Amino acid sequence: MKEFVYEERECFDQSENKDVFLSSQERQSIILNMLYGLRASEKDELLHIKFIEGQP
Repeated sequence: MKEFVYEERECFDQSENKDVFLSSQERQSIILNMLYGLRASEKDELLHIKFIEGQP
């Protein structure tokens, strides 16, 4: 499987068709990776819970 880079999307079959290009599992995997990459920055707070910088 080749890594997908948006700028190279025309190299992939059906990339213009959002309904068939990625499976539900592939879309979920992309979102999960994005969520895993989130980190708190200085002074982040949620419902009075303060996070330490870099805390996941």
